[in-house]
Formats: sequence, structure tokens, C-alpha cells
Amino acid sequence: MKRRISMLVAAAGLVALAFPTMANAASSPSVRVGPHDNLTNGETVTVRWKGFHAHAERFITIYECRPDFDTVGWIACSQLYGDTTRGRREQRTIQVSTGVIGLDDGTCGTSATDRDCLIMVRASRLRASGGSIASTPIKFAVPQ
Repeated sequence: MKRRISMLVAAAGLVALAFPTMANAASSPSVRVGPHDNLTNGETVTVRWKGFHAHAERFITIYECRPDFDTVGWIACSQLYGDTTRGRREQRTIQVSTGVIGLDDGTCGTSATDRDCLIMVRASRLRASGGSIASTPIKFAVPQ
């Protein structure tokens, strides 16, 4: 009986090693931005994030993205900040922009129809690929 319990404990340990994200599944990444409404070109906002896997995902990248990110992908985003997470800094002050955002001609904050945009935080093991993503909406003021 004792041996069977030891084998079960050992098997549970192997499962935990093989699937480390299962233990953290309840704490999914999130991001908040303040202020987040009636923003203007060049305005400074504070981006705060939590829930990323600190040991596995060492690089943080912050993007401003258009809402069509879901359909066109990363070409709808402009990188605002990128660095390692040494020191576990979980907030950063950045400047948001109106105008062309991303690699094509899509815009944010230039009219009443493109006021809604996103701030996205990506944490990854490598600078250029993979990782976890969290986003939150921002809204620009209607240009006069």
C-alpha cells in the first residue's frame, strides 16, 4: 500500500513537470491602462500587467494595435516598448499615438470611426515569437 501511494505521488510529480501551465491556468494574463479614455496623440499612459509566467517568459513587448488585429494579425500593431523582465517590473509608462498604426495604412484616433484601439502586452521566451498575450481597449478623443 505504501509503495502504491509513493508511485502515485511520483506520477503526479511527473505530470506537474510535463504540464507546468496547468497549475497557473486559473491566473491568466491581464493588462490595464490608465488613463484609457479620451486619449490624445502623444499622451502618456501607464500600462500594468500581471499573470504572465515570470520564469518562462522573460521578454515583455507592449504594442498599440488596431481592433482589426484579430483578422489581420501583427501588421495591425506598432511596438511601443520591448525589454526583458529582469527586476519583475510589471508596469511601464508609454506614449500612445494617433495616425497610422502598424505596417499598412490602418489608423487609430484620427476620426470618430477609429477611436477604439488596443494596448497589447506580449510576454515570451524569445524576443520575436510565441508567448502569452493580454490586451485591453483604449479610446481616443474625437478629433476636432
